[in-house]
Amino acid sequence: MKLNFTFSFLLLFCFFCNAAFSQTTIVKGVVKQGNSGDPLPGASIKIPGTSIGAITDNDGKFTIKVNSLNDVLRVSYISFISKDVTLNGKTEITIALEPDNSNLDEVVVIGYGTQKKETLVGAINTISTKELVQSPVANISNSLAGRLPGLTAVQRSGEPGQDASSLKIRGIGTLSSGAASDPLIMIDGVPREIGNGGQGALNNLDPNEIESITVLKDASATAVFGVRGANGVILVTTKSGKLGKPSVSFSTNIAVQNPTSIAKFLNAGDYAFLKNEGSRNDNQPELFSDAVIQKFRDQSDPIAYPNSEWLSKFIKSAAPQQQYNLNISGGVNNVKYFVSAGYFNQEGIYDTDGIDFGFKANPSTKRYNFRSNFDINLTKMLTATLRLGTQNISNNYPGQSSQSVFFNILNVYPFTSPGLVDGKLVNAYVNDPLGSLGWPSRGYSPYSDIASSGFTENTNNNLNMNLELKHQLDFVTKGLSIRGLVAFDNTFSRSVSRGRAIDTYTVNPDFKGGGDYFKNSDLGNFSFSQGYGKFRRNYYETSLNYARSFGGHNVTALALYQQETRWDPTFQFSVPRNNLGMVGRITYDYKAKYLFDFSMGYNGSENFPETKRYGFFPAFGVGWVVTEEKFIPKNNILSRLKLRGSYGEVGNDKIGGDRFLYLPSVFSFGGGSTRGYSFGTTGIDRNLYGGSQEDKLGNPNVTWERAVKSNIGIDLSMFKSRLTITADYFREDRNNILVNLGTVPALVAANLPAANIGKVKNRGFELEMNWRTTKGDFTYSIGGNMAFSRNKILFADEPTPLYPWMASTGFSVGQLKTFRNAGFYNNYNETLNRPYNTFYGNLIQPGDLKYVDIDGDGKIDQNDQVPSGYSTFPEITFGMPLSFSYKNFDLSVLLQGSTNIATYYDGVFGVAFGNIFTATIARHLNRWTPERFANGELINEPRLSGNGTSSPNIQRSDFFMHNGSYIRLKNVEIGFRIPKSVYQKIGVNSIRVYVNGSNLATKSFTDFKDMDPEKSNGAAFGYPQMRVINGGVSVQF
Repeated sequence: MKLNFTFSFLLLFCFFCNAAFSQTTIVKGVVKQGNSGDPLPGASIKIPGTSIGAITDNDGKFTIKVNSLNDVLRVSYISFISKDVTLNGKTEITIALEPDNSNLDEVVVIGYGTQKKETLVGAINTISTKELVQSPVANISNSLAGRLPGLTAVQRSGEPGQDASSLKIRGIGTLSSGAASDPLIMIDGVPREIGNGGQGALNNLDPNEIESITVLKDASATAVFGVRGANGVILVTTKSGKLGKPSVSFSTNIAVQNPTSIAKFLNAGDYAFLKNEGSRNDNQPELFSDAVIQKFRDQSDPIAYPNSEWLSKFIKSAAPQQQYNLNISGGVNNVKYFVSAGYFNQEGIYDTDGIDFGFKANPSTKRYNFRSNFDINLTKMLTATLRLGTQNISNNYPGQSSQSVFFNILNVYPFTSPGLVDGKLVNAYVNDPLGSLGWPSRGYSPYSDIASSGFTENTNNNLNMNLELKHQLDFVTKGLSIRGLVAFDNTFSRSVSRGRAIDTYTVNPDFKGGGDYFKNSDLGNFSFSQGYGKFRRNYYETSLNYARSFGGHNVTALALYQQETRWDPTFQFSVPRNNLGMVGRITYDYKAKYLFDFSMGYNGSENFPETKRYGFFPAFGVGWVVTEEKFIPKNNILSRLKLRGSYGEVGNDKIGGDRFLYLPSVFSFGGGSTRGYSFGTTGIDRNLYGGSQEDKLGNPNVTWERAVKSNIGIDLSMFKSRLTITADYFREDRNNILVNLGTVPALVAANLPAANIGKVKNRGFELEMNWRTTKGDFTYSIGGNMAFSRNKILFADEPTPLYPWMASTGFSVGQLKTFRNAGFYNNYNETLNRPYNTFYGNLIQPGDLKYVDIDGDGKIDQNDQVPSGYSTFPEITFGMPLSFSYKNFDLSVLLQGSTNIATYYDGVFGVAFGNIFTATIARHLNRWTPERFANGELINEPRLSGNGTSSPNIQRSDFFMHNGSYIRLKNVEIGFRIPKSVYQKIGVNSIRVYVNGSNLATKSFTDFKDMDPEKSNGAAFGYPQMRVINGGVSVQF
């Protein structure tokens, strides 16, 4: 009895002790970013060795039950350094996490999947939405320059709706620098192409709806894309919701734009004066009397003797731009959501406010974006993802393209028309005033151009939809899943054109009474025309995915089938385009120390013959994390060292030319008096009937380009990952490039098809460095990246040239051939002892350019043109991002530029008076004259000729080739986060105000300052590049 009592007592004692020790305490806390103080939603809080955990909400707050106030909380968040915090009796705690520059836990989007950054062996770079929204630009491509090594973005125009950058990855690997070398663009895992080689689809997105952009560069990263991956791949991922209460964000941006550079042209007085000088040099009579020149200068009669420097007169000093975005994200139970709506408007810079055309005469673009992304857990094993995006884009343009408008502006003289007088459009007189010889009778102004051409409004409505289902198959084997994706894209476009005659006036040819004007045309009725366009894409994808760990061994595998069909009435023969294929990938790592992956793409296109329709493109990569070895001691200097390499084959089906090149083409012609087939003989008046004949023979062996790529890289982190360095060296050998046969003798007498026999090699390297550190409330980062790539044409089937330099083979793609100049002939003795010029009658005089006789045959002819300078595409690109933050203030700066690039300026930017009467740049005030040469004055242009088209200096020479290198203050943003004490009672989480700008300042390394350095050629001047200054507010609820 006593024993039972003792046992019962001990049992009861243990029970109460256990109850006492099992009591839990609620701890509340908040997790913030150590560098900025911003909350970290979605951070993980766990008690090591237990299943107890919590997740922070949108405000970074959490609540967790602990067994003891001496427990340790392990706090972690992607891209931040995990931290163990002891409670030490606290029930409320604030935890700050510092950014992890190594980002080893970061998950990176790759082709058809994701992978941890620490196990990557490919050449891959990623940029987040934070960097994208810092640039107040019209589209995404313009915000990428200088941010990612190996990605080159060149912007040629600032015209609304037409200002996208040309994107290239690791330079040019084929014979064309156009669309054939554009990268593949995937948006949410689907290849999306809407104009501009797929870049149109990228530029239609609102930057606020993008989570990240990833650039895939080497074979191990792009082989899964098979025939479409040789030029690299850009992966765009839109945002998803996160678990927690709804988070509402609103941003507004108001900006002004103005040109980065405007060429300076001669005014009417200087133009007439220099024109006379050129006429004298040609032994021709002067065209302008001193009295006329004086009227041009003093503008005593501005209607009869106008002074219209049209380029500066026609362009506004500034034009508005605005952008708004509202998005909501969050998640409850089994549903996460992200919904976004955006509006963007950009106006043009034509100064048309002084005249009523009856329509909008300025180019402009408006874009409405809407996106809704949902992630749904249908069951514990089945998840669904819906991505739905729409864009409505309306572009308004004058009926004449900007290229035509600016071309015409640059091809008229400054006294052609007074332009707007008292709000009226006044054109020039048509008779020759004062009997001046040679004045043309063209009454031109850009206003009359726009008035006569009317306007065109292009509207595009785009719908992009992804529906994905993923089912876990753990009941088969752990880590196995099956995934299916269906995507649908639809674009409907409408183009409306209208125009009418407007009231115009003409200068009174009598010139009495101060040069008045009279009305010569009346307002007319509007004309109307319209057209429609359609585009549709169906995309299907099914895959088996496997991911499992066995001790320290980690394995993933992918087997995927994909199929795509695109319809567009503009496709040749109105036949849809089809692609299908299979993808495979295996990755393996041992304790994230030894890394291996193998990937392959087997796919093709109906565009090739059946025997050449499919191709197999394998690649493999290996990596070694040296610092994980035991013989490398842990230290504070070397944090991480990874060596990696890859090798493989990728294809390119953008081969140019017609579709179905394996089939012969047919040439059709109509009947008439000179062409057609004759049946019978009816004498001179026989009838010819239309018909067709074989045009070009088919090529049964036509296929895609093949690129053999290899890459060696190193990833290095030092000083506790404050310093990170990434370096890559790559080689690419591209063959099977489609070229026209140039060595076929003429006696073959057949129109032979192009063949896949071209070859190009491309070599280069990339370097990226970043330093980031935090000291108290102050955080700063300094980065730098650069990339070099140089190509060389190995074979293009060219006819055997007389001299090696006359061929393209052996030189870079896009490298121009010019005469080499050796300065000016400065006296008549020099002109007597020189090679014979085979053009324009060998008429050389002092002030003309000296051309070098390359082949030494005593004459200057086409055989003396040699490859000059660099290509018109940069070999070296670089960027330097800088960021600083202190408490509520932040500053970011991006310097960007390129070098080893040539720009060639001809047309009105070359020889003066190139078409007898054209605008002429003010640079010709520094032309060669005997007096200026004798006085040692600055001379940067040859002597003048009254008719530049017959001047010996108009030849294509390296005199007009300039160093296209530049460095640009690409982006600056200054922000201030208003203290929460100001607004926390009204339900607002944060308010940030900021000012940012794009293309703020440019240093060009040439003395030719009349053109933005990204412009490739003065003859195609077009719409200028724009500088943007923007102010904005971002509010989060």
